[in-house]
Amino acid sequence: MSRQFLSNPLRRRNGSGSASRTVRLHVEPLEERCVPTMIVGPPAMDLNGVKYYSVVSDYQGSQPTTLRILDPTNPAPGMPHRFLYLLPVEPGLTNQNSQYGDGLEEARLLDLQDRYNATLVAPSFNIMPWYADHPTDPSRRLESFIVKDVVPWVDNMAAPGTTPESWLVGFSKSGFGALGLIFRHADVFSQGERTSIKENGTIDVGDKRYPNPQFCVCI
Repeated sequence: MSRQFLSNPLRRRNGSGSASRTVRLHVEPLEERCVPTMIVGPPAMDLNGVKYYSVVSDYQGSQPTTLRILDPTNPAPGMPHRFLYLLPVEPGLTNQNSQYGDGLEEARLLDLQDRYNATLVAPSFNIMPWYADHPTDPSRRLESFIVKDVVPWVDNMAAPGTTPESWLVGFSKSGFGALGLIFRHADVFSQGERTSIKENGTIDVGDKRYPNPQFCVCI
């Protein structure tokens, strides 16, 4: 497997002056991306229409995780269909009693699936999700799990002849995880007209400004 690296010099100031170090980021060539490994079991459905799929992915090891899907049932007229990925902060299957709540359940209560004609997609993880790939452990490649396994599988739900439109929603560190996925995979996820990070920590997404954001909606 061939590899490409991006070198990014970072300067760190201390009492004796400044020092610099180089961070090497592994970037896979385009031809090596999107190789699905995920095995998906038959779904179970709860009383709210949420489907629960047991999935096993090489990128998360042999232990199964749960992928939840909620389709719109009465979408707003004229609203184009899209997929809304709700990224968790914690490992495991979350709910409203979890420390940081549950993105899919909150979106369902707000009726986002019908208001925005959105299929809600909630992945889960065996370890604390950081939305990046471990450099040496192939069973901890959470970015690849999302980009190579979950998204291609979900894209198959799109209507024939259409281009899937994917949105990302995250809270706190999963909000920054959403931004990272957008930056690294702009060809996979839809995004706003412009996104920029200011020196003071403010993030601009489209024409909106988020000072020190804890919640991120990437469209």
